[in-house]
Amino acid sequence: MSCVLFFLAFSQSIELRVQGNLRLTDDAILRHAAITTEEELADAFQRLWATGLFEDVRFDREDGVLVIHVEEKPLLAAYRLEGEKLEEEELLEGLRRAGFDLHTNRAFGRDDARTVERLTQQFLGEEVDVRARVEPLSDARVELVLTVEKVPIQRLSTLELDGNEALTDAELRDVMHLKPRDWTTRVTGRDKLSQRVLDADLESLRKLYRSRGYRDIRVGPVELDEALRIPIVEGRRYRLDAITIEPGSLLSQDDANEWLPSPGGIYDASALDAVTARVERHYQSLGYPGVRVVREEKAVAGAVRVMLRIDEGAFLRVGRILFRGNARHRDRDLRQQLDLSESDRFNQQLVERDVGALTRLETIARVVPEIDFTARPGRVDITYHIEEVDPFEYLIGGGVNGVQGGTGNGQFIAKSLLGRGDMWRFNLDFGDRFQNFAVSYRDPSTLGHRLFYSVDFVRANLTYTDETSEDTFDFAFRVGGPQGRRLQFLASIRVLQFTLASSLDETVPFLTPFLGERFRTYRTSATLALESRDRQVFPTRGTGLSLGVELVTGDIEATHARAQLTEIVRLGGSRRHLLVLSGRVEAVWSFGATVADGLPRFERLFLGTENDMRGFDIRGVGPRDQNANIVIGGDRLVFASAEYQFAPHPRVRLAGFFDLGNVYATDFEGLETPKLRYDAGAELQLLAPIWNIPFRFGYGFNLDPVFDESRGRFFFTLAVRF
Repeated sequence: MSCVLFFLAFSQSIELRVQGNLRLTDDAILRHAAITTEEELADAFQRLWATGLFEDVRFDREDGVLVIHVEEKPLLAAYRLEGEKLEEEELLEGLRRAGFDLHTNRAFGRDDARTVERLTQQFLGEEVDVRARVEPLSDARVELVLTVEKVPIQRLSTLELDGNEALTDAELRDVMHLKPRDWTTRVTGRDKLSQRVLDADLESLRKLYRSRGYRDIRVGPVELDEALRIPIVEGRRYRLDAITIEPGSLLSQDDANEWLPSPGGIYDASALDAVTARVERHYQSLGYPGVRVVREEKAVAGAVRVMLRIDEGAFLRVGRILFRGNARHRDRDLRQQLDLSESDRFNQQLVERDVGALTRLETIARVVPEIDFTARPGRVDITYHIEEVDPFEYLIGGGVNGVQGGTGNGQFIAKSLLGRGDMWRFNLDFGDRFQNFAVSYRDPSTLGHRLFYSVDFVRANLTYTDETSEDTFDFAFRVGGPQGRRLQFLASIRVLQFTLASSLDETVPFLTPFLGERFRTYRTSATLALESRDRQVFPTRGTGLSLGVELVTGDIEATHARAQLTEIVRLGGSRRHLLVLSGRVEAVWSFGATVADGLPRFERLFLGTENDMRGFDIRGVGPRDQNANIVIGGDRLVFASAEYQFAPHPRVRLAGFFDLGNVYATDFEGLETPKLRYDAGAELQLLAPIWNIPFRFGYGFNLDPVFDESRGRFFFTLAVRF
């Protein structure tokens, strides 16, 4: 990037000429530059550079004419993947989640190639090396070639830090990824040497020192070998004297003082980096996408004075928002999913968020934004190119799981029949132990707001392996959202009609009072969820947290409460080695009577499915009636699980697990409730390449069987665990 400004005197006007443009017309460039005087050259440069369409922009004076020299970015014609196998869908999804949408016919320059390389490297982890190169084609078009290669494995035997006095070895080693070889690193892979990992660790050491006031820290040079020695020269420690904003900026000193570190404290480079980034985001949210913040530091007598110089660039507002390709979606319904509106301040981050919100509609396959900075001075036109899914879908299949047994399934789905992104589902399940008919309607907007609502009707009958059966009629209305946000909520109102039957002896306690009766309940629930996992099926990192409560009235009166947490961690930064930690607690309270007297079995809590205690029979964990030798459910539940997953392929995972938990009957008498129950086992997880249906098959061992429990069981299911 270069910009040469010549400030000369002119009387009335400036004669302008454009050179170097291929696709963009002279009028489009001049209209966006909007130069009337030489003093506006800096703003004109910022307006042109902020478009993202140019590799270089500069101004020259030739024979009394001001010449705008531009070098346009070429258009991306195609991209291809080489080396280690990497699925295109996985790559595109990873880049989109990182805020970069890779699609053809976009302006694509050298900086964009480096961005793709960096984001892909972060996404794939340290076990591979990613290189991106741009190959020119004809007509100012290029092809992106992304090469993924395995990093040769070299093991670190010893690690020595030399020269550190202010910080201990333990403090320094704590921020490093590399660890010397021992039994733990054989599992985590943190003893694997590569130049990239070493460079990242050296930078982590520098950041740690700079955050502690050691502005002049020097780390290295080192040699990459099995035995690693890192020399350190700490230098002196600085304090922060003052930090000020350049006078004349839109951001005043008084407003910025809320963000700035207090003078007199230790100089912290990391905190100053965060302040600089926050100032840039602040200006971008105000409509200045080309803002540049330059931090100038001056060290005097052990103190550092900091000045933030802000070049706001051009102020831009959103012009027209257009949609293309949406044959079955009305524009006004798509607009309801957007944060940005016409005439709002332009914000690139909100554009990416809006792309995510549209993509998460089940009726849209892909969204490609086209941002035109050259339409009108001070305005940005945004066009969203929509790729819709097929309007009708027919599914016929079957499956088996421990609760429902073997079932067949037929499903018909109609998408966006009303032009609103709506979904209609008709579902039929049938089997020896389970029959189900369901109809549902889902709409992505409620009364003009980005809240989805759904209406569901379910008629089902289920027979359990303990010879009890449930006949259910369920009508539900749900409201939730906003879609595409990490923090979501769901509220629902249900009418549930229930009949309990059993072929067991009708004198069995805890069943007799409720057999054959039809119960009608009205259920109001609310759930708050925080979701940061990188994908819904086979996630590789992130957190899922949900808190919910349900109030039951009608023939039964009770309150249910539930909290669930899932955390997915990449071991050694690798997507192939994952640790999945999950836990759940639940409780139920009955009104006007004890739980034992006031709750039928279908309102009580149980453990024992393919998703929790996998080594036990279905509903096999909890308080047991010894006379009938059946688990009758309880009013308190606790469950936790740890699972190691190895992913040799993005669609294949091998898992080893350990589960513990139990259900307790705090208001029941005469029941024996063992302490925590344990199981362990292994399972194979597959994601079908055509239908994207998850298959899970495994075996769980009961580590402490009691009564007549088996020592384990096989399980198979067509569903994700969380």
